[in-house]
Amino acid sequence: MILLTPYDSSGNQCGMPDQKGGDFTEYKYKYFSGIVKEIAGAGAKTSGLYDAVCVKECPKSAGLTACKTNNNVRSCPITVGDTQKLYTFCVPSTNSAEEVMKTLFKGNQQFAQYISDIQHSGKPLAIMAAVTFVISMLYIYLLKWFAKPLLYISIVAILISGVVGGFYLFSLKNKYESTSNNYKYSMIGAIVTWSITALYLLCIMCQYKNIALGAGILAASSEYLSSNNRIVLLPVITYILTIPVAACWAVVSTYLMTIGTPEYKPDSFICTVKFDAHIGYVFWANLFGFFWIIAFVIAVQQFTIGATACMWYFRQGSDDASTDGGVSIS
Repeated sequence: MILLTPYDSSGNQCGMPDQKGGDFTEYKYKYFSGIVKEIAGAGAKTSGLYDAVCVKECPKSAGLTACKTNNNVRSCPITVGDTQKLYTFCVPSTNSAEEVMKTLFKGNQQFAQYISDIQHSGKPLAIMAAVTFVISMLYIYLLKWFAKPLLYISIVAILISGVVGGFYLFSLKNKYESTSNNYKYSMIGAIVTWSITALYLLCIMCQYKNIALGAGILAASSEYLSSNNRIVLLPVITYILTIPVAACWAVVSTYLMTIGTPEYKPDSFICTVKFDAHIGYVFWANLFGFFWIIAFVIAVQQFTIGATACMWYFRQGSDDASTDGGVSIS
Protein backbone atom coordinates (compact mmCIF):
# COMPACT_ATOMS: atom_id res chain seq x y z
CA MET A 1 0.00 0.00 0.00
CA ILE A 2 1.53 3.29 -1.15
CA LEU A 3 0.15 5.18 1.84
CA LEU A 4 2.47 3.10 4.05
CA THR A 5 5.62 3.95 2.10
CA PRO A 6 8.21 4.43 4.88
CA TYR A 7 10.03 7.74 5.35
CA ASP A 8 12.19 8.68 8.31
CA SER A 9 11.65 12.01 10.07
CA SER A 10 14.10 13.76 7.73
CA GLY A 11 12.32 12.74 4.53
CA ASN A 12 14.60 9.84 3.50
CA GLN A 13 12.66 6.94 1.95
CA CYS A 14 13.53 3.68 3.64
CA GLY A 15 14.82 0.95 1.34
CA MET A 16 15.79 3.34 -1.47
CA PRO A 17 19.22 4.51 -2.69
CA ASP A 18 20.37 8.06 -3.38
CA GLN A 19 18.53 9.73 -0.50
CA LYS A 20 19.55 12.95 1.25
CA GLY A 21 21.04 10.95 4.10
CA GLY A 22 22.82 8.45 1.86
CA ASP A 23 22.06 4.94 0.67
CA PHE A 24 19.01 3.43 2.48
CA THR A 25 18.77 0.27 0.35
CA GLU A 26 19.45 -2.07 3.29
CA TYR A 27 17.27 -0.08 5.73
CA LYS A 28 13.80 -1.02 4.54
CA TYR A 29 11.65 -0.63 7.66
CA LYS A 30 10.47 2.37 9.68
CA TYR A 31 10.71 2.48 13.48
CA PHE A 32 8.78 5.20 15.37
CA SER A 33 11.30 6.23 18.02
CA GLY A 34 9.45 9.45 18.93
CA ILE A 35 6.23 7.70 19.93
CA VAL A 36 8.08 5.40 22.33
CA LYS A 37 9.80 8.36 23.98
CA GLU A 38 6.52 10.25 24.32
CA ILE A 39 4.53 7.36 25.85
CA ALA A 40 7.35 6.26 28.12
CA GLY A 41 7.74 9.82 29.41
CA ALA A 42 11.33 10.07 28.24
CA GLY A 43 11.05 13.76 27.51
CA ALA A 44 10.06 13.79 23.85
CA LYS A 45 8.49 17.09 22.92
CA THR A 46 5.65 17.51 20.47
CA SER A 47 8.16 18.38 17.77
CA GLY A 48 9.94 15.06 18.42
CA LEU A 49 6.78 12.95 18.49
CA TYR A 50 7.16 12.13 14.79
CA ASP A 51 10.84 11.15 15.02
CA ALA A 52 11.53 7.93 13.13
CA VAL A 53 14.50 6.01 11.75
CA CYS A 54 14.98 3.42 9.04
CA VAL A 55 16.21 0.04 10.29
CA LYS A 56 17.48 -3.16 8.69
CA GLU A 57 15.30 -5.38 10.90
CA CYS A 58 12.52 -4.59 13.33
CA PRO A 59 14.23 -4.17 16.75
CA LYS A 60 13.99 -6.58 19.67
CA SER A 61 13.85 -5.96 23.39
CA ALA A 62 17.59 -6.64 23.71
CA GLY A 63 18.29 -3.45 21.75
CA LEU A 64 17.95 -1.84 18.38
CA THR A 65 19.50 -3.44 15.33
CA ALA A 66 21.47 -1.33 12.89
CA CYS A 67 19.63 1.85 11.95
CA LYS A 68 20.27 4.78 9.68
CA THR A 69 20.37 8.01 11.69
CA ASN A 70 19.13 11.31 10.34
CA ASN A 71 19.01 15.01 11.21
CA ASN A 72 16.34 14.44 13.87
CA VAL A 73 17.58 11.19 15.42
CA ARG A 74 21.34 11.35 15.94
CA SER A 75 21.73 7.91 17.53
CA CYS A 76 19.87 4.63 17.26
CA PRO A 77 17.28 4.51 20.07
CA ILE A 78 16.63 1.50 22.30
CA THR A 79 13.25 -0.17 21.91
CA VAL A 80 10.91 -0.88 24.82
CA GLY A 81 9.93 -4.38 23.65
CA ASP A 82 9.90 -6.69 20.67
CA THR A 83 8.54 -5.33 17.42
CA GLN A 84 7.32 -7.03 14.27
CA LYS A 85 6.79 -6.01 10.66
CA LEU A 86 3.47 -4.57 9.56
CA TYR A 87 3.93 -3.87 5.86
CA THR A 88 7.01 -1.65 6.10
CA PHE A 89 6.49 -0.40 9.68
CA CYS A 90 7.83 -1.85 12.92
CA VAL A 91 5.01 -2.18 15.46
CA PRO A 92 4.93 -3.82 18.93
CA SER A 93 4.59 -7.60 18.76
CA THR A 94 1.82 -9.40 20.61
CA ASN A 95 4.16 -11.65 22.62
CA SER A 96 5.89 -8.67 24.26
CA ALA A 97 2.76 -6.65 25.04
CA GLU A 98 2.95 -7.33 28.80
CA GLU A 99 6.60 -6.32 28.98
CA VAL A 100 5.93 -3.15 27.00
CA MET A 101 2.98 -2.19 29.23
CA LYS A 102 5.04 -2.63 32.41
CA THR A 103 7.83 -0.47 31.05
CA LEU A 104 5.47 2.23 29.87
CA PHE A 105 3.57 2.19 33.19
CA LYS A 106 6.76 3.08 35.03
CA GLY A 107 7.48 6.04 32.77
CA ASN A 108 4.02 7.51 32.24
CA GLN A 109 1.39 7.14 34.96
CA GLN A 110 -1.26 8.95 32.93
CA PHE A 111 -0.89 6.48 30.06
CA ALA A 112 -0.98 3.65 32.60
CA GLN A 113 -4.27 4.97 33.96
CA TYR A 114 -5.76 5.02 30.45
CA ILE A 115 -4.82 1.37 29.88
CA SER A 116 -6.09 0.36 33.32
CA ASP A 117 -9.43 2.06 32.69
CA ILE A 118 -9.81 0.23 29.39
CA GLN A 119 -8.96 -3.12 31.00
CA HIS A 120 -11.59 -2.71 33.71
CA SER A 121 -14.31 -1.18 31.53
CA GLY A 122 -15.47 -4.40 29.84
CA LYS A 123 -17.64 -5.73 32.69
CA PRO A 124 -19.36 -2.38 33.49
CA LEU A 125 -20.10 -1.81 29.79
CA ALA A 126 -21.59 -5.31 29.44
CA ILE A 127 -23.76 -4.79 32.52
CA MET A 128 -24.84 -1.38 31.26
CA ALA A 129 -25.80 -2.83 27.86
CA ALA A 130 -27.85 -5.61 29.48
CA VAL A 131 -29.61 -3.21 31.87
CA THR A 132 -30.32 -0.80 29.03
CA PHE A 133 -31.94 -3.58 26.99
CA VAL A 134 -34.10 -4.69 29.92
CA ILE A 135 -35.17 -1.13 30.70
CA SER A 136 -36.00 -0.51 27.04
CA MET A 137 -38.20 -3.60 26.81
CA LEU A 138 -39.91 -2.73 30.10
CA TYR A 139 -40.46 0.84 28.95
CA ILE A 140 -42.01 -0.33 25.67
CA TYR A 141 -44.31 -2.68 27.56
CA LEU A 142 -45.39 -0.02 30.08
CA LEU A 143 -46.01 2.58 27.38
CA LYS A 144 -49.24 0.75 26.55
CA TRP A 145 -50.77 2.03 29.78
CA PHE A 146 -48.67 5.10 30.65
CA ALA A 147 -48.04 6.82 27.30
CA LYS A 148 -50.56 9.65 27.73
CA PRO A 149 -49.91 10.24 31.46
CA LEU A 150 -46.17 10.34 30.83
CA LEU A 151 -46.61 12.89 28.06
CA TYR A 152 -48.77 15.24 30.13
CA ILE A 153 -46.61 14.77 33.22
CA SER A 154 -43.54 15.68 31.16
CA ILE A 155 -45.22 18.82 29.85
CA VAL A 156 -46.24 19.93 33.34
CA ALA A 157 -42.83 19.00 34.80
CA ILE A 158 -41.02 21.16 32.23
CA LEU A 159 -43.37 24.06 32.98
CA ILE A 160 -42.86 23.75 36.74
CA SER A 161 -39.10 23.45 36.28
CA GLY A 162 -39.04 26.71 34.35
CA VAL A 163 -41.02 28.57 37.02
CA VAL A 164 -38.99 27.13 39.92
CA GLY A 165 -35.71 27.71 38.09
CA GLY A 166 -36.62 31.35 37.55
CA PHE A 167 -37.46 31.81 41.24
CA TYR A 168 -34.19 30.16 42.23
CA LEU A 169 -32.16 32.52 40.07
CA PHE A 170 -34.18 35.49 41.30
CA SER A 171 -33.56 34.56 44.95
CA LEU A 172 -29.89 33.92 44.22
CA LYS A 173 -29.32 37.59 43.53
CA ASN A 174 -29.82 38.38 47.23
CA LYS A 175 -26.49 36.72 48.00
CA TYR A 176 -24.58 39.35 46.02
CA GLU A 177 -24.11 43.09 46.10
CA SER A 178 -26.51 44.99 43.87
CA THR A 179 -23.55 46.46 41.99
CA SER A 180 -21.79 43.15 41.32
CA ASN A 181 -21.88 41.26 38.04
CA ASN A 182 -23.24 38.14 39.74
CA TYR A 183 -26.28 40.13 40.84
CA LYS A 184 -26.92 41.22 37.26
CA TYR A 185 -26.36 37.71 35.90
CA SER A 186 -28.87 36.26 38.37
CA MET A 187 -31.49 38.84 37.38
CA ILE A 188 -30.89 38.27 33.68
CA GLY A 189 -31.01 34.49 34.17
CA ALA A 190 -34.33 34.71 36.02
CA ILE A 191 -35.87 36.98 33.38
CA VAL A 192 -34.68 34.78 30.51
CA THR A 193 -35.91 31.60 32.25
CA TRP A 194 -39.35 33.08 32.95
CA SER A 195 -39.59 34.42 29.40
CA ILE A 196 -38.83 31.03 27.89
CA THR A 197 -41.30 29.40 30.29
CA ALA A 198 -43.99 31.93 29.30
CA LEU A 199 -43.41 31.20 25.61
CA TYR A 200 -43.56 27.49 26.38
CA LEU A 201 -46.89 27.94 28.16
CA LEU A 202 -48.22 30.02 25.26
CA CYS A 203 -47.26 27.30 22.79
CA ILE A 204 -49.03 24.70 24.91
CA MET A 205 -52.21 26.78 25.03
CA CYS A 206 -52.18 27.44 21.28
CA GLN A 207 -51.31 23.88 20.31
CA TYR A 208 -53.42 22.01 22.86
CA LYS A 209 -55.48 20.16 20.24
CA ASN A 210 -52.36 19.11 18.35
CA ILE A 211 -50.77 17.96 21.61
CA ALA A 212 -53.87 15.89 22.39
CA LEU A 213 -53.68 14.40 18.89
CA GLY A 214 -50.01 13.62 19.39
CA ALA A 215 -50.82 11.98 22.72
CA GLY A 216 -53.36 9.76 20.98
CA ILE A 217 -50.81 8.83 18.30
CA LEU A 218 -48.24 8.09 21.00
CA ALA A 219 -50.71 5.84 22.80
CA ALA A 220 -51.48 3.98 19.57
CA SER A 221 -47.75 3.64 18.84
CA SER A 222 -47.07 2.24 22.28
CA GLU A 223 -49.87 -0.29 21.85
CA TYR A 224 -48.42 -1.25 18.46
CA LEU A 225 -44.98 -1.79 19.97
CA SER A 226 -46.44 -3.83 22.81
CA SER A 227 -48.20 -6.09 20.29
CA ASN A 228 -45.14 -6.40 18.02
CA ASN A 229 -42.17 -6.67 20.36
CA ARG A 230 -39.84 -8.12 17.74
CA ILE A 231 -39.95 -4.90 15.74
CA VAL A 232 -37.55 -3.31 18.25
CA LEU A 233 -34.84 -5.67 16.94
CA LEU A 234 -35.12 -4.21 13.44
CA PRO A 235 -32.84 -1.17 14.07
CA VAL A 236 -30.23 -3.51 15.56
CA ILE A 237 -30.39 -5.77 12.50
CA THR A 238 -30.17 -2.72 10.24
CA TYR A 239 -27.10 -1.48 12.09
CA ILE A 240 -25.41 -4.89 11.79
CA LEU A 241 -26.12 -4.96 8.04
CA THR A 242 -24.48 -1.56 7.55
CA ILE A 243 -21.22 -2.61 9.26
CA PRO A 244 -19.84 -4.69 6.33
CA VAL A 245 -20.99 -2.00 3.90
CA ALA A 246 -19.10 0.68 5.82
CA ALA A 247 -16.04 -1.57 6.16
CA CYS A 248 -16.01 -2.31 2.44
CA TRP A 249 -16.34 1.40 1.60
CA ALA A 250 -13.49 2.29 3.97
CA VAL A 251 -11.15 -0.30 2.42
CA VAL A 252 -12.01 0.69 -1.16
CA SER A 253 -11.64 4.40 -0.35
CA THR A 254 -8.27 3.82 1.30
CA TYR A 255 -6.94 2.00 -1.74
CA LEU A 256 -8.38 4.62 -4.09
CA MET A 257 -6.71 7.47 -2.24
CA THR A 258 -3.37 5.64 -2.36
CA ILE A 259 -3.25 5.38 -6.15
CA GLY A 260 -0.51 7.82 -7.05
CA THR A 261 2.99 8.92 -6.08
CA PRO A 262 4.06 8.89 -2.40
CA GLU A 263 5.54 12.09 -0.99
CA TYR A 264 7.14 12.81 2.37
CA LYS A 265 4.96 14.83 4.77
CA PRO A 266 6.65 16.49 7.78
CA ASP A 267 5.13 15.99 11.24
CA SER A 268 3.10 12.98 10.13
CA PHE A 269 3.27 9.26 10.87
CA ILE A 270 2.51 8.34 7.27
CA CYS A 271 3.31 9.88 3.93
CA THR A 272 0.95 11.75 1.64
CA VAL A 273 -0.03 10.62 -1.84
CA LYS A 274 -0.21 12.83 -4.92
CA PHE A 275 -2.96 11.37 -7.10
CA ASP A 276 -4.52 12.29 -10.42
CA ALA A 277 -7.77 14.24 -10.64
CA HIS A 278 -9.76 11.29 -12.02
CA ILE A 279 -9.11 9.37 -8.79
CA GLY A 280 -11.05 12.07 -6.96
CA TYR A 281 -14.06 11.51 -9.23
CA VAL A 282 -13.93 7.77 -8.57
CA PHE A 283 -13.76 8.47 -4.84
CA TRP A 284 -16.88 10.66 -4.95
CA ALA A 285 -18.68 7.99 -7.02
CA ASN A 286 -17.73 5.43 -4.39
CA LEU A 287 -18.98 7.74 -1.64
CA PHE A 288 -22.29 8.22 -3.47
CA GLY A 289 -22.66 4.44 -3.78
CA PHE A 290 -22.00 4.06 -0.05
CA PHE A 291 -24.70 6.58 0.86
CA TRP A 292 -27.11 5.03 -1.64
CA ILE A 293 -26.73 1.54 -0.12
CA ILE A 294 -27.13 2.90 3.42
CA ALA A 295 -30.22 4.85 2.33
CA PHE A 296 -31.65 1.69 0.73
CA VAL A 297 -31.13 -0.33 3.93
CA ILE A 298 -32.77 2.41 6.00
CA ALA A 299 -35.66 2.59 3.49
CA VAL A 300 -36.24 -1.15 3.83
CA GLN A 301 -36.31 -0.74 7.60
CA GLN A 302 -38.82 2.12 7.39
CA PHE A 303 -40.97 0.22 4.91
CA THR A 304 -41.01 -2.83 7.18
CA ILE A 305 -42.09 -0.76 10.18
CA GLY A 306 -44.72 1.10 8.14
CA ALA A 307 -46.11 -2.09 6.60
CA THR A 308 -46.36 -3.91 9.92
CA ALA A 309 -48.03 -0.85 11.47
CA CYS A 310 -50.65 -0.79 8.68
CA MET A 311 -51.34 -4.51 8.97
CA TRP A 312 -51.57 -4.24 12.75
CA TYR A 313 -53.97 -1.29 12.52
CA PHE A 314 -56.37 -2.96 10.06
CA ARG A 315 -56.34 -6.21 12.03
CA GLN A 316 -57.76 -4.55 15.13
CA GLY A 317 -60.75 -6.51 16.40
CA SER A 318 -59.55 -9.77 14.84
CA ASP A 319 -58.33 -12.79 16.76
CA ASP A 320 -54.68 -11.95 16.12
CA ALA A 321 -53.86 -8.24 16.08
CA SER A 322 -50.14 -8.84 16.24
CA THR A 323 -48.09 -8.82 13.04
CA ASP A 324 -45.03 -10.78 12.04
CA GLY A 325 -42.43 -8.29 10.78
CA GLY A 326 -41.27 -10.72 8.11
CA VAL A 327 -44.65 -10.61 6.35
CA SER A 328 -44.17 -6.96 5.36
CA ILE A 329 -41.05 -7.75 3.31
CA SER A 330 -42.92 -10.24 1.16
